[in-house]
Amino acid sequence: MELSELAAKESGGDGTQSYRVRARVAQLMRKFKEAEKIYLEQNAIEEAIEMYQTLHKWDEALELAKATNYSGYEQLRANYYRALFDTGQDAKAAELKIADGDVTGAVHLYLKAKQPVQALTTALSDSSLTNDHSLMTSIASQLVQSQIFDKAGELYEHMKDFEKALECYTKGNAFGKAVQLARFSAPEKVVTLEEQWGDHLVSEGQHDASINHFLEANSLMKAAEAAIQAREWGKAVQIVDVIQNSQLSSDLYGRIAAHYADTDELDRAERLYLEANLQKEAIAMYIKHNRWTDAYRLSEEFFVKEETFALYEAEAEKLEQQRRYADAEQLYVSIGMSNRAVLMYKNAERNDDVIRLVEKYHGEHLQDTHKRLGMEHEERGDLRLAEEEYLKAGDIKAAINMYREKEMWTEAYRLARTEGGEQEQKQVALLWAKSLGGEAGVKLLTKYGMLNEAIDHFSEIGTFDFAFELARLGAKERLPGVHVRMAIQMEEEGRLDQAAHHFIAAGKPDEAVAMYIHECDWRNAEQIAKEHAPESLPDVFIAEARKALEDGDNTRAESCLLRANRPDIILKFYQDNAMWPDALRIAKEYLPHQLLQLQEEFEQVELLGGGRGVSSLLAQGRAFEEQREWAKAVQAYLKINHSTTNDESMIIDAVLKCADLALRFLASTNEEMVIKVLDALELNNCYEKMAELLLAIGQNRQAVIALTKSQQWSKAKQVATEFVPEMIADVEAQYKEWLTLEGRVGELIDVDVISAIDLLIAKGEWDKALDAAKQQKHKPLLDKYVAQYAAELHVQNNVDHMLKVFEKYGASSNPANFNIYKAIIDKIAAQSFDNPAEEYAQLSPARNLFLSVYEQLVKESSESRHIFERYVHALHLMTIRSAMEEIQTSDARKLRLQQSISLLRYSDLIPADRVFFQAGIAAKEFGGDYTGLAFLLLNHYLDLVDAIEEGDASLVDYTAFDGTDIPSEVPLPQTPWVKNSVHEEIKEWVLATSVDDGVTRDLKLDSRGLFEATIEANGQKWPECIITGYPITKSRVDFGDLCADKDDLNRFLIAIKTTPSDGLISVQEFMSKWANQPLNMSL
Repeated sequence: MELSELAAKESGGDGTQSYRVRARVAQLMRKFKEAEKIYLEQNAIEEAIEMYQTLHKWDEALELAKATNYSGYEQLRANYYRALFDTGQDAKAAELKIADGDVTGAVHLYLKAKQPVQALTTALSDSSLTNDHSLMTSIASQLVQSQIFDKAGELYEHMKDFEKALECYTKGNAFGKAVQLARFSAPEKVVTLEEQWGDHLVSEGQHDASINHFLEANSLMKAAEAAIQAREWGKAVQIVDVIQNSQLSSDLYGRIAAHYADTDELDRAERLYLEANLQKEAIAMYIKHNRWTDAYRLSEEFFVKEETFALYEAEAEKLEQQRRYADAEQLYVSIGMSNRAVLMYKNAERNDDVIRLVEKYHGEHLQDTHKRLGMEHEERGDLRLAEEEYLKAGDIKAAINMYREKEMWTEAYRLARTEGGEQEQKQVALLWAKSLGGEAGVKLLTKYGMLNEAIDHFSEIGTFDFAFELARLGAKERLPGVHVRMAIQMEEEGRLDQAAHHFIAAGKPDEAVAMYIHECDWRNAEQIAKEHAPESLPDVFIAEARKALEDGDNTRAESCLLRANRPDIILKFYQDNAMWPDALRIAKEYLPHQLLQLQEEFEQVELLGGGRGVSSLLAQGRAFEEQREWAKAVQAYLKINHSTTNDESMIIDAVLKCADLALRFLASTNEEMVIKVLDALELNNCYEKMAELLLAIGQNRQAVIALTKSQQWSKAKQVATEFVPEMIADVEAQYKEWLTLEGRVGELIDVDVISAIDLLIAKGEWDKALDAAKQQKHKPLLDKYVAQYAAELHVQNNVDHMLKVFEKYGASSNPANFNIYKAIIDKIAAQSFDNPAEEYAQLSPARNLFLSVYEQLVKESSESRHIFERYVHALHLMTIRSAMEEIQTSDARKLRLQQSISLLRYSDLIPADRVFFQAGIAAKEFGGDYTGLAFLLLNHYLDLVDAIEEGDASLVDYTAFDGTDIPSEVPLPQTPWVKNSVHEEIKEWVLATSVDDGVTRDLKLDSRGLFEATIEANGQKWPECIITGYPITKSRVDFGDLCADKDDLNRFLIAIKTTPSDGLISVQEFMSKWANQPLNMSL
């Protein structure tokens, strides 16, 4: 505005039309040429030049001055030079020098401006300067300083300084020029330069271009590597083929082969793998591509059988881990390890595949496999699936027993009816009735028409109470028969008075008499005969007489037989035993009609007898045989006994001869003589022959007894089965007893596994006993003996072994075992450990034990599952804390603190003084706003110790923990957990803190207004974090049946990843098992 006003004053009118105003406006609009035009129109050349000077546009100013022949041109030019020099624009000044024709000056200015390339270009334009060695050297030096090595190299080459030229070319990576120069100036450096050229190209990522340079340098390794990087695989193979170092070439061949394997060019890959001596990789390649024939061809060619198997097994295990089960199966089968394939499918719970393979390769185990699957389904409670597997195994009894053990009688009977035979139906019906008892049992048996059969059955097996009950309620006419069966049982057990009672009750007193006769109890036999069976009285006297004769008490025998009015018997005895005076006396007194005949026989005997020795007796016997006097022959042979000879073999031969004669000729005609032979056989321990004779005369029961005495158990059982089935149990019992006494465990297991196990236990061989119980695949049986052994170990205070037993054989959910489990926890929790690893080693088996029992209790819907669930939580928190004890990061310390505080909730399960001490110490060491909580917990700990020492739980005040889920009543341990020295330090700290006004003494509350570790309060329950035991109030992560606070879970996973340990990995595996889902390791 000032310019336009001034113009208006000078010229009058509107100042905006002044050329100066218009030129200034053009400048402001950066239209400098337009402004110049305005100035020139007014011939204001100086103003135009001044404008350019003001704008530092010297070139335009000089150009305008020269074009207009401005008189001040030279001065203007001089001013421009001065301005350039003052501002350090030497390069610009050099351009003016060139324009002025001053090439030398321009070169020096370029050098001053540190622009050696322009200096070189300018100098080379003037041939006079190219010969100025000093100037050229300066330019070259500045090119090197500026790291313009290629230009410097060219200049040095121009100057014939080839060494420096090569050096510059190399530094500037101008290897083409360097090699070209070296070919004639330094041929020995060509190889090195070619290799450097290749290295440079590799660094630039030009692997393809580098290959030939490495080859020119004879650097084959680098050439091969470059070819591989450039993916020039054919060229790479050609290069590697000429590498002499087999170790180096092997690696390269392997890498190239891996490429061909990835691109499915397997034949090429195989050749290269074999060149590299990497046969295993070639085999693995074929396995990966399912070319089993080629894989096996290579295995047979390069490896012995064992190595082939090991390789295939390792590959199969990898495939198994990758869940490529079909491929893994083919590998296992190809090396004859179909059993491993079966195990793989078993672990993967693919039962159909298990059955398929077993049927195909192990047909002899198919039924066992079905049975095992049935047992697994049964344990899981899948009874229908278990039934199907048992039936496929052909083991209908197992299926029926499954339902029977579950008391599902309708299902058991259905199965017996549809799949079993008549015997199975009857067996189930009988057991069903037994379980019902009383009238219900009678109704059931009547429904199936089995009442009489049931009475017989339960009588035979000795279940007389139920047999009597059935007879009394449904078939009173059968009561006598039951009494008889029970009487026989009592007799066999030696309870004769009770046996006699039942014989009489059954209306068979004569059987009672016969029993007492058999036992030689003459007084009772005579009494019962007189009272209940007078017709049996002679039998008593005769039997007593026979025994008296055996005892050699002829007088008593004679008296008894006379009381029985049987003088003929004593007469025959005297006659048979050549006691002729006594025989003649009896005949004379009681049987006079036989006297004459007796005398004749006496004379005949005397005539034939001759001597009295054994030879005479043998002669008599043979003579009687020839006369077919079989009884007399036997009687003669029987006289060959210990009273006539000491020759045992002769006595035995004579007795056996008697037995043969009795069997052939006397068994059905001369009972008395047979009995004498039997007595002789028994006296000489010829029990087997005795049994044969007893069978011949129908004494089946006694035959069985004789066979058992001769330890002919199979024959005894065979005879009992055929003739005296009620004695089968007795034979088996005696056999078992004999096996037990002989210590023949192996045979006893086949007969009576329970007795065998008991025998092993009696010997102290618990491991063998438990293994035998486990082999029976009947969990209740195994649980019984595991509990028995655990109880014994408990008495021995051997907790470690007890845990190992439960770990190996499993723990039962039987409430009878709960005290043992609690004793284990009490023992471990009462201990102090030297290091966390030792504590973890003790706690983790106990934790696993309680989880196992808890899972069983859940399946059974037992009320006890709740207390076991609390134990599992408590033990888990203790073990995870132990596993993290060695990690000293702030996150790990915070997790341990929370775990210790959460354990307060279980102070009724874990020793309370320990729980409060550890939580208090953790809070104290963590410090900060947990110091007040530490004081509160450790002060309570001191109260607990005082109560323990005084034996008075009422001394402990729990009001400080009102509103929390910390138990208000806990059992006191017998002794304090903390050592006395540490205890005193805690007392001093609590005392010092109690007078510190800066420390609060309240529970640490969270956003809920509750103690931060409280899970349940005011009728509300929060989910429990499986990592810390704290309530989850923010971000929650669920996995399986468990959940965790997201941040705490991430801290735990970071701990596993950064400082992995056996303990942490074990905790991870435990949580996965507990949750029934793998714990995801991703954060």
